[in-house]
Amino acid sequence: MYYSEQQLIDLANEVATVPQKYQSLLFSYHDRQYQTARGREFALHGFLRRIGTLRRCVDRVFALLPPALENIPNDDTREDATIALQAFIFNVFGCLDNLTWVWVEEKAVRKADGTPLAPNAIGLGSKYTRVRESFSDAFRTYLQTREGWFAHIEGYRHALAHRIPLYIPPHNVSPDNQAAYLALEQQITAAVISGDTNLESELRGQQQSLMFFRPWMTHSFEEQAPIMVIHPQILADFNTVEELALRILAELNQP
Repeated sequence: MYYSEQQLIDLANEVATVPQKYQSLLFSYHDRQYQTARGREFALHGFLRRIGTLRRCVDRVFALLPPALENIPNDDTREDATIALQAFIFNVFGCLDNLTWVWVEEKAVRKADGTPLAPNAIGLGSKYTRVRESFSDAFRTYLQTREGWFAHIEGYRHALAHRIPLYIPPHNVSPDNQAAYLALEQQITAAVISGDTNLESELRGQQQSLMFFRPWMTHSFEEQAPIMVIHPQILADFNTVEELALRILAELNQP
């Protein structure tokens, strides 16, 4: 088993909080009195739809790949989990954009000459200077503590959209067993070519015994992309989105 018993308990306790956090955000953003139609739309039909998708993605990943899983999942299960993770990453990034648009519309954040900001100038990252300047000192300080997380989400989102998509390795082999695994692979190929199905089945069984599954995700091997542990990462990402949403709501409610 990959996780310790205590880690399994911690994951179960944390994932159980997701529905309540979602409901709290739903009520908080739905019940707010908005000053602009655009701000309301980005809040209700943008952010709240996306946070609902995040909640569902968390459910699906934990159902498809339970943290206590010991066996190697079949390809369909792994691919369905991959789809949920890809949707999760896209919508985390979308949540950040939607929350920023709510702020820009509700607080009438504009360029110095009073004209609207270009869409590519709207975001929470440090490069979006005009938006950053419009927040309170306390919130700007908070955002600085999240720069590493912004980079993590942006890196995964851009790889997913433009380069190499998220990937859950189907199985792993320890370095000590790699030579034996590759030797069996050659023998399996020879058995397939010769049509010896019994030998092929026997060899695949031997090869299977050298494999194990890890709940990891990454994207590009050539880019040496970081390997993330799936369950705690998506919970941390969900919690960070929730934290940002609550803090932006507090900013919005300031006079």
